Amino acid sequence: MRTLLKTIHFLGLSLFLGSIVSYVAIGIVVDSPAAQAFSRTYVLTGTTWVTIPALWVLGLTGIMLSGIPGALWQKVKVIGFVLVALNTHVFILPAISNSVYFLKQGEQDMLEQALHTEAVAGFVNLALTITLMVVAVGKLRAARRAGQYSERS
Repeated sequence: MRTLLKTIHFLGLSLFLGSIVSYVAIGIVVDSPAAQAFSRTYVLTGTTWVTIPALWVLGLTGIMLSGIPGALWQKVKVIGFVLVALNTHVFILPAISNSVYFLKQGEQDMLEQALHTEAVAGFVNLALTITLMVVAVGKLRAARRAGQYSERS
């Protein structure tokens, strides 16, 4: 069961980070209004159907693999996941939706504001995600050194 959870966890991680990389890449190559419209729609659809579900799979399997939060590192992971999920649902997804709407309406100033919100909140999520990965890997290394973890766990 633990191996299945790990597999699902890493699949969620791959989908989460991979989808974000694709959004950044498509944003870089956009060079026309038509391409920008496609890009924003692609990001909204991908965030809704790939990134957010992957985020939840990643977070929930991570919590399940960590066990009941008792140690500080476990609490940090749970709190970090909650912050990433809240940031995604409260700031990022609405900003992406707004960017699509404002682009269609031709409201350039509001579009720029939505893109800025998305960029800042996205950076916060990326920083939080990297921090959580460092905590998880650091705990794993410490457990291996202490002889509390084997490859079969």
